[in-house]
Amino acid sequence: MNKKYSRLLKAAAKFIISGIALYLVFSKISFNEIFRLIGNAHYKFLLIAILLFLFSKIIAALRLNQFFNHTNIIINEYTNLKLYWLGMFYNLFLPGGISGDGYKIYLINKQLKTGIKPVFRAILIDRLVGLLALAVLASIIFSVAEQIIPYQKLSLLLSIILIVGFWGFLKLFFKKYLEIYLMVFIYSLTVQLLQLICAFFILKALNYNDHLLTYLFLFLISSIISILPVTIGGIGAREITFLTGAQYLSLSPDISIALSLSFYLITVVVSAVGLIWVINPFKIKNTVNFSKVQL
Repeated sequence: MNKKYSRLLKAAAKFIISGIALYLVFSKISFNEIFRLIGNAHYKFLLIAILLFLFSKIIAALRLNQFFNHTNIIINEYTNLKLYWLGMFYNLFLPGGISGDGYKIYLINKQLKTGIKPVFRAILIDRLVGLLALAVLASIIFSVAEQIIPYQKLSLLLSIILIVGFWGFLKLFFKKYLEIYLMVFIYSLTVQLLQLICAFFILKALNYNDHLLTYLFLFLISSIISILPVTIGGIGAREITFLTGAQYLSLSPDISIALSLSFYLITVVVSAVGLIWVINPFKIKNTVNFSKVQL
């Protein structure tokens, strides 16, 4: 099967999985109630949530550039920011055809002749550090959530194991990134904390103030699940995680789905900015002669 048809099949599969997930979610809750909640939201809190999400993505772009710099792909911060936003746009609006990360790898390799492997390696570790911060924050929030959940207090130990374990992973396979591990992990924690506060303000916008820590824990778990490349920009995966978690933790399914969809809409709004650089392509300049770099 050629690559074109393979991409089409993957895109179709993602649409189908997202569609099935959303059908399962909305067959168990009131569609009208969800949109009533979102429609009556306090917009000043939603604006704060949008700004927090925007800042989180700027910091995420700065983190990625640390990995690029450490791979001798020296891109100025403004160009890197445009590249990052372009990737966000492709991730959300062109699912299946080409991912945002895939396009960044293609564009950097095409313009800088870096080779695919070093760029792929930098983006992969960037993603993994982001996932690590999500898991660590989730374990911390889990330990103090209002609901009584089995093994709740042991989750703090899990966060320490994850941090040390990832350090060991880098030492074994990606030693060159060890010296920036602490810095990029702090970047990652900042990104996820900003998005967590973003979720908090969405709940405030929905005029909901009960069991906030448990909702935030569920938000982090849904963020981890939505990273899996099986749906359209995480839509469907996030919602079904929220619904299942809400049922297990005795939370409001309507508030859970309203939080999930509101966050997705904020992601759409912010990611749409990347269209600017689809219409107006830009050049990437690297001050390092890549042919002389030992990788």
